[in-house]
Amino acid sequence: MTDTRYITALRFPLACFVVLIHAYNSCWRDLGSDFIDGLGSFLSLTLPQFAVPLFFVISGYLFFFSTQEHGFTAHTYFTKIKHRLRTLLVPYLAWNILAIALYAAQAFASGQSLQQPLSANLLWGCRTTGVGFTNWLGMTVAPGTAPVHEVLWFVRDLIVVTLLSPLFYAMLKRGGLWTLLALAVVYYAKLWPNPLGLTFNAVWWFAVGAFFAIRGLSMPQLAMRLATPAAIIVIPAAATATLYPGTLATATRHIYVLCAIISAISIATWFAKRHSTSQILAKSSFFVYAAHTIFLLPLTKLFASLSATTHSCALEACCFITPPILATIISVPMFYLLQKFIPHLSSPLTAIVKN
Repeated sequence: MTDTRYITALRFPLACFVVLIHAYNSCWRDLGSDFIDGLGSFLSLTLPQFAVPLFFVISGYLFFFSTQEHGFTAHTYFTKIKHRLRTLLVPYLAWNILAIALYAAQAFASGQSLQQPLSANLLWGCRTTGVGFTNWLGMTVAPGTAPVHEVLWFVRDLIVVTLLSPLFYAMLKRGGLWTLLALAVVYYAKLWPNPLGLTFNAVWWFAVGAFFAIRGLSMPQLAMRLATPAAIIVIPAAATATLYPGTLATATRHIYVLCAIISAISIATWFAKRHSTSQILAKSSFFVYAAHTIFLLPLTKLFASLSATTHSCALEACCFITPPILATIISVPMFYLLQKFIPHLSSPLTAIVKN
């Protein structure tokens, strides 16, 4: 219950998987390469899709960590909220304001108008993620939304669920597994209409982590018990989700995400027992997550143009994987320099609070 070294070991690899999610963007889609489309579908749309859910699970677990022994009092709640104002809300505002400034500078330099008009919605839901649809009950499900710095939808939704944490605690403490099962039905049956652009991803996965913490259960112990069947299922599930579109892909992607989460926790637990995790890499995870798109897009444009001149699958694959690697390599030293020379000034961007 008290050993969270596996969480430290997970932070940086999960951030790298998030970078990979954004590697397959419009620059590659516009090429019309069947090989790149297949590679991007696997490396960006399938393989790393467990990373954000696992981040939510970890966040839910850590928020309620130790409440099984000490309870979840009003003092505990406000202490945790105060801390997360500094590690979530302030970085969320700082990165979005920086994004607004960069977009404005880009528009000014090119003599064009702003793509997004200045409004409070830039900090909430000016971008659309996914598409709306009608579920099997005939209910209209709106698309999700994101702020101007699109990747920060995760932080926005995390802020919302942490503010609602007393409700999670009451439901999971009293209802236990039945509450978790009810939330699972809402999530997997697509019964959530996405009010205000908020999807059910944060609610479901945050609740999973919260359940383990509130009930005093060990995620590593359960993951290690399920490691073998998860490892057997995860590869064919990923392949099926990539190769077969439609309902089958959706179902197998859910299976893949669950098995990948179990596998990731198992591997991190094994690693943490035998090796020390780099603190710089672990601490840089938020900065890598928030900053990588600044470097990724221009790098992708460059390597996509290079890829268009070759007919070699090996070279195309190298061109595809190089931008996310370089974006990560650039982000980590930048984080290190900010932490070393201006730690207090850079805190809103790094989410590292200096007492």
